[in-house]
Amino acid sequence: MSVIAFADKTLRKYRNLGHRQKDIPFWIMGKNMGKIFVIICTLGFVLASCTPAVIKVPTITPSPEPTTAQTSTLESTIAETPTLPETNIPISITPADFTEPDPATWVMLMKPVREYFYYRKMAIINANVQILWDHFPELKQGFDRSEGINIESFMVDMYQGMKPFDGNIYPEFYDKIKVIMGNGTAEVLVHGMELYTYKDNTGQFDDSGGELKIILVLSSPDDQNWTVVKTVDITGP
Repeated sequence: MSVIAFADKTLRKYRNLGHRQKDIPFWIMGKNMGKIFVIICTLGFVLASCTPAVIKVPTITPSPEPTTAQTSTLESTIAETPTLPETNIPISITPADFTEPDPATWVMLMKPVREYFYYRKMAIINANVQILWDHFPELKQGFDRSEGINIESFMVDMYQGMKPFDGNIYPEFYDKIKVIMGNGTAEVLVHGMELYTYKDNTGQFDDSGGELKIILVLSSPDDQNWTVVKTVDITGP
């Protein structure tokens, strides 16, 4: 039973005792005093219901520290991640080792360089690497695509999708040739441009190719007649 209902029931009980009011001075005030009693009881109920609620603060559990086994697994994974090489130039040869030749050496070495690129271009245009190998038979041996060594046969095949019919190679398009001279050997660093002309789907002429960076290894029995015996393409196929 609620407080208000209880108070009302009590009030009615004492009102029914009106014939004995002389013995109960408290009810001299009659009906108004009853209302005051009900109001007091109601305020008591309201105040009792206003007890502040208790707010629970969530407990934050910190993340556990990684175990020794987890740390070891992570370190093992990092250690097994392969490191890509910075370049595919042989370890003993870097571009910094090359220097510009004097004028006489430049004239001497540019002859075999031009000859090599002429037959390279003819092999690609005619889809026949044997054209190049007939003049530089040593290039037929030691093919290693991952190292860029003697990959002329791969280059010939790569260009055949567009069926090139002409081309131009500019050995010093980006930089003048640089060399390392040895006893009967010469290494020539070429940084140029290689372009091949073909017809697109509409029959219009277009060029394909781009930057060329390659090391030509030359050999000579007399330091006069030089020929290319090895190539290292550092542009990447």
